[in-house]
Amino acid sequence: MLTLNELQQRSIQLLPEVQRLFALGVEELPVLFSVRGKQREYFAPIYASNVCGSRCSYCAFHKGSGVQRITLTPKQAVQEALFLKERGYDSVYCLSGSFPEKDITKIGSMTEVNARVLRALSQVGLFPVLESSPFSQKNLESLLKSAGDYGRYVLFMETYNREAYRELHGGDPYKGDPERRLQQVELAFAAGWQELGIGALLGLNKEIPREIASVVAHCHYLQKECGVHKVTISVPRVNSGTDVEASKWKVSDETFIQAVFVLQALCPDAWIVLTGRESIAMRDRLIPHINQCIIGARGSTVPGGYTLGNKSRDGQFELVDKRSVEELQQKYR
Repeated sequence: MLTLNELQQRSIQLLPEVQRLFALGVEELPVLFSVRGKQREYFAPIYASNVCGSRCSYCAFHKGSGVQRITLTPKQAVQEALFLKERGYDSVYCLSGSFPEKDITKIGSMTEVNARVLRALSQVGLFPVLESSPFSQKNLESLLKSAGDYGRYVLFMETYNREAYRELHGGDPYKGDPERRLQQVELAFAAGWQELGIGALLGLNKEIPREIASVVAHCHYLQKECGVHKVTISVPRVNSGTDVEASKWKVSDETFIQAVFVLQALCPDAWIVLTGRESIAMRDRLIPHINQCIIGARGSTVPGGYTLGNKSRDGQFELVDKRSVEELQQKYR
């Protein structure tokens, strides 16, 4: 499996080209690549649970936060899935916090809690995407069966900078080891997940070009050496809806646009994921230039946010662009 040292060496080789592209203006970058097919996928999240044992200060669900802890029952998971199916979504991301496999919360193991949502998505005909960790290969295989034997596994590295990662997660029983975090994606591929998603949370590390170089290197490795036929790259940045104390560096709109365009230029076969964290104006600025784009539509970042009436103020982060699938399809057709 790829190690963090190996990835950093690959990113160092890519860095001069990444820096050259970042030096270009935001109007110059799009001319370096062509939009071939304008393929679009529309998604929303379902949070299986916001119970979490991690202490990531940039996340509103961290162990020390005061949010109400909610875990969906199997029946509730189906209700949430049907709600999104009826509104025209293509795929749904199943998310949860990290907590022990040996249940101390009386809600079921972490694997079972995520499996509830994956089964519900498969039953109603939505493409299942799992964004949760950590799991053993055996449990990843079990989760794939719950998803109907086909799906996408997504896991952000958060930051590829080892020192920044340890400062943010050092001592955390679930996310404290950056090596384990990096290899979880490849472990999912070994478990049979055919599509993989990666990304970095921009704002956790001030050296954005270096962060993007690492994302590009990771994408190239998965595509060219592992043979993953579909890789997605998410480009979130910390926003006001999270506990932003961990984010020491504000990512400007210009830098964010550059990051997206550089990823599109250097990873032309990857799918870029833009969530509703970004404003309507920002997404309208970017999406026409992206060849293959996965677009977050009106969603909820709290368990039961669609059918149980749970309040958005307890969500993981703030969603700014709240347009529906239909509205987005009309805009980007």
